[in-house]
Amino acid sequence: MKKQIQKICNSLSIALIVLSSQSKLIAQETFTLNNQVIIETYDKYKVRNSLEVYQVIKPDSVKQFNYIVKDTAVNSSVLNGEFEKIGEFRCVLNPFGEFKMFDLFNDKKIGFNTRNMTKFYPVIKNIDTHELYFIMTESFIDKVILNHKQTLMLNAIHKLGYTEYKVYDELWFKSKTCEIKLDDWTYKALIENPDYIIELDNDQSKIENLSKQTLTHTQTLNKYLSIYNIKRSKMLTSDINAWKGATKKAQTLQSQIYKLTEKYDGNYSFKPIKKNNLLDDFLDSLIASKGVLGI
Repeated sequence: MKKQIQKICNSLSIALIVLSSQSKLIAQETFTLNNQVIIETYDKYKVRNSLEVYQVIKPDSVKQFNYIVKDTAVNSSVLNGEFEKIGEFRCVLNPFGEFKMFDLFNDKKIGFNTRNMTKFYPVIKNIDTHELYFIMTESFIDKVILNHKQTLMLNAIHKLGYTEYKVYDELWFKSKTCEIKLDDWTYKALIENPDYIIELDNDQSKIENLSKQTLTHTQTLNKYLSIYNIKRSKMLTSDINAWKGATKKAQTLQSQIYKLTEKYDGNYSFKPIKKNNLLDDFLDSLIASKGVLGI
């Protein structure tokens, strides 16, 4: 068995190097790679190390997430076309000349690692040729993907007439109603819906208008809360009924507001330009009224 495995290695002209996956392979959005992109990435992010590219072979006889890396680096000119990152891997060399494949390596059983092989590096796939490459230049592909995403987002906001600005290392811009961060959340939102920014502005405008309507509701609810705090069980039935009616109307308004705000639950990549406490005060009064009335 050992001779058969060694024969396979020799016939493929590969090193006895195995890629161990950190997690399941998940295809991501594609990105472009060519000589111009490589140079721009080096210049923009001040990449110091030269680009180390190794071709990856996936034999038919091994398990799904096991790959073998050729021992000689290839010219970076092979990185030309559309690519996707398929996972992060660690490269491990067996010192005994044995070809072993594992989905995940146990460090105690390895006993030996080559230079820089304890780190995880990306494997990328050419969309057209399906060829795989192992990139041993730290963070390079992540920077390419970051630059790709930022370029798409910048093109989108420039078309709408907006200009980006920098806060520390983060890119932001101001829309009609919000300050929006150009991050992964915004990128995914734009990929799923190219009109995301327009719809966000429309929704925030509606929320702002509805929030203004809460003022009279808050005042009405607070009036009955004050009466209740003074009279308690002696509160007139007519006042209680009027309070219930006011609370139900306030709840209807709250439902309209919630329908808009729930679309952005968990989204911390934007903040409204206009801030007020109207909505918070309204919710406090509504919750208190519903609690007392048992609604």
